[in-house]
Amino acid sequence: MSLLGVLLGIGLFIGGFFFGKYVYAPKPLPTPNLSEEEKAKIKEEREQLIAEQKAFRSLMDYNADMAYGINDSALPKESG
Repeated sequence: MSLLGVLLGIGLFIGGFFFGKYVYAPKPLPTPNLSEEEKAKIKEEREQLIAEQKAFRSLMDYNADMAYGINDSALPKESG
């Protein structure tokens, strides 16, 4: 009886795996046909977004050392 339960469990698992793989498989998204002007606009917006993110990161990296002009190169180096 327990062997039948194990086989049934394995069968349900394999059946569920294939059911999920083929029934709920993601469908490919349609690719829009864009003109060269639209592609150029998207590229420009992307470059602007990258520049804004770079500026935001530089603002987030700002700290007291930068505010007072303290940096590692100004410190005396130890001989070692």
